[in-house]
Amino acid sequence: MGAEIRNAIQAGKEVTFHEARIHEHGWSGYGYSIVDPETGAGAYLIEGKGNGGWFMLFLVAALASLFLPYLVAAGVISGALGAIGGVLALITTALANDKIDDPVNLAAIKAYIATAGALAMLTLGFGLPLFVALAGLGSFGYFIWQIFSF
Repeated sequence: MGAEIRNAIQAGKEVTFHEARIHEHGWSGYGYSIVDPETGAGAYLIEGKGNGGWFMLFLVAALASLFLPYLVAAGVISGALGAIGGVLALITTALANDKIDDPVNLAAIKAYIATAGALAMLTLGFGLPLFVALAGLGSFGYFIWQIFSF
């Protein structure tokens, strides 16, 4: 820290720092600012190279978790559309080959519909809410951890 302040002063920067250690939220250390008088650009630095950047990571994670349910819902909808497309493909193939009344084709179509329906219900009824709840709990837990870690 001392070398960084010395280098900034020698380079003509304005440096402001505290006379005594700061004790805040369980953290103890020094903070200082370095400003370039020509451009006005500057930075507030915290001993240990910290600068509050964790908050930006939290903000990005929180925004991503807002869109997560929509992304999952889009995946579920595309899966359901794929299942419907599979049924239509089976029916179209059977019609094209003039074998729609064949018991084997009817059994295959019914089995496909039953399987796709069961998977859709499991995904929508159990998987999606569970996934969204876990994502929300994870984001909330991280937020609480960040608040009380100071």
